[in-house]
Order: sequence, then structure tokens, then C-alpha cells
Amino acid sequence: GGGRLYFVAGERWSPGHRIYVSDGTGSGTRLLFGGPAHPFDCVAGSLAYRDGLLYVIEFQAGYRLWRTDGSLEQTFVLHPFFDHPSGFEFSGAHRFLPDGTLVFLACAAASMVNCEPWRTDGTVSGTYPLADLAPGAASSYAQGFVEVGEELWFEAQPASDSVAQWRPRLA
Repeated sequence: GGGRLYFVAGERWSPGHRIYVSDGTGSGTRLLFGGPAHPFDCVAGSLAYRDGLLYVIEFQAGYRLWRTDGSLEQTFVLHPFFDHPSGFEFSGAHRFLPDGTLVFLACAAASMVNCEPWRTDGTVSGTYPLADLAPGAASSYAQGFVEVGEELWFEAQPASDSVAQWRPRLA
């Protein structure tokens, strides 16, 4: 995002990974997050967002959604998705709305359970689930996000195997 490249260095599934940001030059490549001061296990998922990046970091204590614009000052946690090592990933289902809001499907990673629609406007207070359509460990597998006026339409599979259309208000 924003003409920058983000990349991870470190051994997979080992603590001590580092996230770097680069403008494509040696002098413009620097450590953004990680290393001995902030060890983490892996980056579980990422999406380009506005002029930066949204990414999920796995720590021994759980998973957290972060946002960065490439600067240390604007790198922060948006949401601590799981404070236990159950897993997390961004699903391929997401949509950027005209106002910059990102609607995405978040899942518990390894088993793809508890997949529910979330939204973020890039702020802590603006990052929350749209709905828990399939309560508990079940998943709604929301997909096909389409904005219609002030409503977001999408298909989901609630607790049963049927597919329903949902229309939560965006505002």
C-alpha cells in the first residue's frame, strides 16, 4: 500500500519474525515490527488497506489484527481477535466500500470454523463483527458482499445448511 512493499523475514513457525517496509531501495528498507523486543510466531494474513496494510500476527498468547501506514507511529493493534492460540486468518471474501470501510470474513484458521463477517474503518472503535450469524463454533461463510444504499447485502449460511441473504445497516 502507498507505494511501499511489506515483507516478513524469519523462519516459519519460529518466534523472532520481523516485518519490514521498503520503498524499493536499500536505504529505504527498514524494520517495522518484530525482533527480540517484539517476538511473534507468524503473519497469519494480510490485506492492502488504504495507504498501508492490515495484518494479523500470531503470538503465543493469541492473534491480533494490526494496521500500519509504514511508519512506527501509525502501527497499532485494531483488535485482539483471539487471546488464545485457536487460529485466525482473513478469508478471500472481502469488499472495500466507497467510504473506505473494509468488510471481510474472519475465520479461525486451521479448521475454518467460526467464519463470520467483520468490518473496519481502520480505527479501533470501527473494527467489530457485523453479526454472529452462526453462533458458537459454526460458520456463516458470508460472501458476495454488495453495497445497496446504506445496506450491505451478502449471502450467508446460518446455523442450517440453507443460504440466506442478509442486509445489516452500514451506518
